Amino acid sequence: MTEPLLSTPQNILDLQGADLFAYVRRYCSEDIVKYFELLGIRSIDSLLGINDIFLRLKEDYLELTDIKKKLTFNRPDGTCIIKLGIQYDINKLFESLQNTLVNDEQVTTAATVKEDLVLSSEVIEKYPFLQRLVHFFIKLSQNVNPTDEPFLHHFLENLLSNLSLAKSRYRYSGFTIDFALCLSILAGRNAYEFIRLNIPGALPNLTIIQTKIAKEGFHTVEGEFRYDDMKKYLTTIDSTFVYCAEDCTSAVRKIVYDVQSNSFVGFTPPLDAHGMPRIQHFQTNSFEDLKAWPTIGHSSLFKVAIPVSWSWFYLSGEQLFLCMQDAMHICTKLRNRLLSSSSYMLMGNNTVSIDYLLHLIESKSKFEHNLAKSDICPCDKQNYRSCEKLCASLEYLKGINGSHATVVYLTIIRCIIFAFISASTTTADRIYHSWLAVFICRLWRVWLHLVPKQELNDPKISILHSIKTKTNSSFTSTKFKFPNHHKTQQNHQQSTIPPEKMTKQQIEEQVNRAFQDAFNLLAPLGVEQILKKSKIINMKQASQHIHKHFTKSSKKADFLISMTTDENDVQSDSDLKPDFDSEYDSDSEQSTIEEDEQNELDLYDYDSEDEDDGGMNLLGHTTNSLLKTTKGLCDTINSDLKDSYFLVNIDGKKKYLHKNT
Repeated sequence: MTEPLLSTPQNILDLQGADLFAYVRRYCSEDIVKYFELLGIRSIDSLLGINDIFLRLKEDYLELTDIKKKLTFNRPDGTCIIKLGIQYDINKLFESLQNTLVNDEQVTTAATVKEDLVLSSEVIEKYPFLQRLVHFFIKLSQNVNPTDEPFLHHFLENLLSNLSLAKSRYRYSGFTIDFALCLSILAGRNAYEFIRLNIPGALPNLTIIQTKIAKEGFHTVEGEFRYDDMKKYLTTIDSTFVYCAEDCTSAVRKIVYDVQSNSFVGFTPPLDAHGMPRIQHFQTNSFEDLKAWPTIGHSSLFKVAIPVSWSWFYLSGEQLFLCMQDAMHICTKLRNRLLSSSSYMLMGNNTVSIDYLLHLIESKSKFEHNLAKSDICPCDKQNYRSCEKLCASLEYLKGINGSHATVVYLTIIRCIIFAFISASTTTADRIYHSWLAVFICRLWRVWLHLVPKQELNDPKISILHSIKTKTNSSFTSTKFKFPNHHKTQQNHQQSTIPPEKMTKQQIEEQVNRAFQDAFNLLAPLGVEQILKKSKIINMKQASQHIHKHFTKSSKKADFLISMTTDENDVQSDSDLKPDFDSEYDSDSEQSTIEEDEQNELDLYDYDSEDEDDGGMNLLGHTTNSLLKTTKGLCDTINSDLKDSYFLVNIDGKKKYLHKNT
């Protein structure tokens, strides 16, 4: 015998907030209403969009601890089962709502197809795109291959069907949700929200996207091999072969604290007896245990013994952190500085200027230098091909009077290309060209440091002449007429030259040759006189001088702070639970666990200066000036969050330090 469904009002599909909870309260308990509020359910749309309403009760969430005791029976093994009466009420409620939704859609469809749609000429004239839209679907209906349907068909069909409905009744096809998922991942949260808000009905809100991601169950745990997911994927693509290759995922930037697993992610986990990494190995609630975790030094295989006599090599023996930039970016940055209208570079008694390149282009045939005015156009800042062409014209640029400083500057770019980009450069030549560029820059820096500062401000006439030259040239009047140049696609070829085994003596020979050539290049510019006057005539003296200058101008800070723990009980103060403002409006309908994770990130966002501390006392009386600015350090915490904090003793006072700090 079929049981009757629940009675529903005519506007049931439009109920939201308090009206929705009042209807649910008529047929379900007050505990169910509180559970819906904790889940962030605010409309019928968000309620029916959840496949398993009790899924969150089967997992451990601190916010659901009290309501879980009222709705479920707990087993000794930690699992739970929904109470029969609660399950019956929910099933009856969902069945009634879904039946109402189906009947409403059938009525809407019947009203739509009851008679042919006739559009007046006034409507067509006002919205001419309707005629093109009809032609598109007519052409699409003539497609003989049903498996070759463009996504645009599904997108437009979904969009147009939603435009005639209320916002709370928007529905999205599987293709649209998959497209929205890819868009949110590739474009980011802000870009996705911008598109969704400006094209109503086209894309689902972020709650639906995040629900789909959570439903897929792709939450990864460090050290865990997901064999079941791999088997499922192989079945999907109908393949029995697996090829292992280098992982393309990004490297872990720093050690982070994972709230869900209460563990630190980023360390190298040890192996068990079967050679497998131990899952969630780095878990602790004691700050002393954290400090006692053993650290393993780097293997000697990755250590390079630098001779003490190499005074020109500035890196220390232990370099734990090193910032580097790709060579193409360095070349384009040097080119942009050369082409900049606001920069003025003085090298000895000459200036590094674009005027000489402009004079070369206008006075010589292109068949000689192969340069065009677009190569010295500052608008295209990523034109690496222009760097190669500028360096190739050095021989012709030397023939222009007064251009030696510009030649030396372009030599730096050419050395970088030969040392780090060209695939045909030998190992010895790479060492030579890399250190030639370094020594040119160092000697230039030494000269700038030694030359009297007032001399650097003298050549005002030269600056005025430079501005006049650019203003009177034909290039300035036509630069906006040049098309935008795309970044040239580079073909990174594998080097066919076998690597050479360089000895210490061979390396020193190349470095010495590079220093001597750099010294000779700068000699015609008057740099040599300043260096000799300061008794800097060899590589060791120049290296010591610039190293001393770097040491004086740089600062080092030690942020290691000694802290001891106090194993007292955690104070409980539920009134101190942070109250965070949601980043988005109520339409986003973020779930509770997602808000908690975002709040965790917002609490320790060091970029925000006006951030609300959520009622936490952040070390107002500490004597340590550095700790006064530390976020995530508080006097009292909520007892439900004690696993996320370390109990420490700072300046004789008990504090709670968040594990993510």
